[in-house]
Amino acid sequence: MRLKKLIKITLLLIIAPVIANAQSSKEFKGASIAINYSSNNSNHVQNFEVDGNEDEKIKHNSIPGIDLSYSIEVNEKFLQSVGFTYDFKKNIFLLNSDESLKGSDHYSIYLQPHYLVNESFSVFAKFSYNSIKQNFIVTDLASYVNNVDGYGLGLGFKKFLNESFFVQAEINKVKYEDWNNPRFPGTMISISDTIVNSKTISLGYKF
Repeated sequence: MRLKKLIKITLLLIIAPVIANAQSSKEFKGASIAINYSSNNSNHVQNFEVDGNEDEKIKHNSIPGIDLSYSIEVNEKFLQSVGFTYDFKKNIFLLNSDESLKGSDHYSIYLQPHYLVNESFSVFAKFSYNSIKQNFIVTDLASYVNNVDGYGLGLGFKKFLNESFFVQAEINKVKYEDWNNPRFPGTMISISDTIVNSKTISLGYKF
């Protein structure tokens, strides 16, 4: 789904509860914790200004993480969740014998508006702020570490198995800011158009 469509859906789900009649819903409310597993496809463009070469790099990763959230019921059909995620494993953007680009300490803070299909099942949109520490290394030359911010949009669903345990599945797209490194001797290397597309499954517990 295109990014513009995801933005429209997110805005609709945020605004809709405000104009609806406020009623109480007994499901989904409160704090939750979940363990998640993401399958990520990342790509970025490296530009080596010393020789003018530009190369797109694509990499697949599987990453476990944790998801902490709190949900507030707006009415019988809508609720809002805010949350925090953290990855336990490095994101490998590039790895070969000459160079590597790794991301560590990735976390996100998100807003997740839900539409309740029934008392145990919801669909949602997600808007997230992301931060990751990227470490670019060229063998026998130099290395550079940079904290990079990104913004993401996603869609998913949440299904309660009983009163406490739930499963959640989602897809997300995150676009990170560009950066360049003038510190390599005699050259300039830039990293741009870094995009991470992820599919995530979570198993969680609602307190």
